[in-house]
Amino acid sequence: EIEQDEELMQKVILQMALISESKESKRTNTEPASSTIGEGFYWRDYPVLEEILFDNMKNYYNMSSQNRQSRHQQEFNNSLVANIRQAAQGNGLEFDALFNDKRLRDRIRCFYKTHLQNAKKRLATLQKHPNSPIHQSHLRIYIRCVKQNMSVEDSEALEPGTISAPKVVVRARKTATPGHVDGGGASPNAKATMNA
Repeated sequence: EIEQDEELMQKVILQMALISESKESKRTNTEPASSTIGEGFYWRDYPVLEEILFDNMKNYYNMSSQNRQSRHQQEFNNSLVANIRQAAQGNGLEFDALFNDKRLRDRIRCFYKTHLQNAKKRLATLQKHPNSPIHQSHLRIYIRCVKQNMSVEDSEALEPGTISAPKVVVRARKTATPGHVDGGGASPNAKATMNA
């Protein structure tokens, strides 16, 4: 079904990109690694900044695919950079002087690109094993999320039988309007653990 529908495939990839596997989110320390964010930093070491990126992931992907290199996308990207800088400053963090706006935009773009590539790889893995009940169950869950506009948890609840699958952490997403970059803290239900 998904192979014949390019739009559905893109939506499923985005849905999968919005989910972080638990191995990425196992950090026990939520304090940043250093107050100065320097060359070679990892977003996961700065959870307050990483959360802003996750909160804006859907808008970023939609903007990139629909308004590629448009003025509207540039404004969105510039607003995201400003919001990241403001959140860093508000949390006692500062970017090293080498991080001008262009370089910070590049790091943000790489963050999103990496998550999209990882989601594509996970989808390819699910599709490589059409006889695997677990993989097919996961694929049905994601397709149902997209087609019926439901959460992963709700989609999983409709899946018959018990699946022994790895735990994933689902980040609740705020629905921001295009061009709006939300830098607020995590919502009360920002992370809900479920079995995918």
